[in-house]
Amino acid sequence: MHFINIIFFGGFFMRKRYFLITFAIITIIAGVWVLACKHPTGEGTIPGVSTKENDGNGGNSEPEIVAYLSQEEQNADYEHVDILFSGATTPQIPALTVTSREVLIAASGQSAGNVKIKRSPDLGMTWEDLHFTPENGYSYPFFINCHNGDILLGVTTATKSADSKTIFYRSRNNGETWSKEANSIELKTITNNATDGYATYGQGITLRHGGNLGSQKLMFPYFYNAPNGSKAGYYVGIMYSDNNGDSFKPVCEGFTNAYNSKFVSDNIGSFVDTHISKIIELANGDILLNLKRATSSGNMLWMLSKDCGKNWDMNNKDVEVGSKYADFIRYEFNGKDIKPTGSQYALMIISYESKPGYDVMLTVNDFNHGQPDGGTANKYKYTKNIISASTGGYPAITVLPDGTIATLTEDNGDMYFKRFNLYWLTGGKESINYSTDTSVKF
Repeated sequence: MHFINIIFFGGFFMRKRYFLITFAIITIIAGVWVLACKHPTGEGTIPGVSTKENDGNGGNSEPEIVAYLSQEEQNADYEHVDILFSGATTPQIPALTVTSREVLIAASGQSAGNVKIKRSPDLGMTWEDLHFTPENGYSYPFFINCHNGDILLGVTTATKSADSKTIFYRSRNNGETWSKEANSIELKTITNNATDGYATYGQGITLRHGGNLGSQKLMFPYFYNAPNGSKAGYYVGIMYSDNNGDSFKPVCEGFTNAYNSKFVSDNIGSFVDTHISKIIELANGDILLNLKRATSSGNMLWMLSKDCGKNWDMNNKDVEVGSKYADFIRYEFNGKDIKPTGSQYALMIISYESKPGYDVMLTVNDFNHGQPDGGTANKYKYTKNIISASTGGYPAITVLPDGTIATLTEDNGDMYFKRFNLYWLTGGKESINYSTDTSVKF
């Protein structure tokens, strides 16, 4: 009996000991898991990691890793720089965007017609080459974010020709795979007498504000050469889609251009010695068109449309003196303001004819709606040089979901990716507070 009791109680204690050991191990693992899932700025993720899954629009259920800055990093200067594309023998033309599922996509186009594309699921910390190359002979890449989460990549014939056209590729899974669209745009779509033409570079725009709210509208500018009396003239066409990019058509009906006192209709606008056009939507749904003068001074011109690109009025004759190339982006992610008080926050990156490097400028009043201000003081609250390049080339800029800003800039055949925060850009005067500022909640 004692022997049986000893066995019983001995077995009990042995089972209890193993139970306690197992319980302790489970407790430790659970504790580590809980700690790992706590974010200093909210719930659900560790600093810099989100496991959001694709939304089913042709994608898979593989989790996306998103490298948000921690709150401590947002409260101090932050810069991250990589060489993304290198070894180019001709000027590289960049394009940069971030999808609604928080995946960065970058492209580099060369005048020889070669386009390279890379993808980053962690906001630029690591990159992967895409096994996809647009058709040979095309360059000038640009992205457009569709309202349904698709991404359009547009590329344009790299050689000067009256047969120039823009073709599109669409990705439904954050840039993993691409399919060619049937909606190519030929120059004769815009005008029959063009000698050559180019679409925008960097990004087109997704119309989301004011009267465009809830629409499927997309837009990008198309500039080209055509006869103008005894010499060639520079023209701009505004390409527009109201069906998420399934088709594009010219939308412009006329320009009032005080610069050369001309009014030109029939879907074109004449701007003497002017080319390289970019557009941006303002917070109220108006659209600004920015044009570069093809002269040694390199001044830029602003035009404003209050009717979704149908008619344009010049607002300012000469701004950004000595400018070369520029790109624009609203300070928002997926159509939502990063800062609740920042509905008129937007960014411009610019290079110059005679000044090396690139400047990033932050406006807090929508570029003063392009109105004359006797200078840039009323248009930009903050300006900072981001890359001390030996020369200034084509730039691209976008805004990431944690409020950091990303750029692509070229210097001596290399394309630099740079990511920085609002604190660094504004000299510590503004920063991101996750509890109040960002539209993305952890």
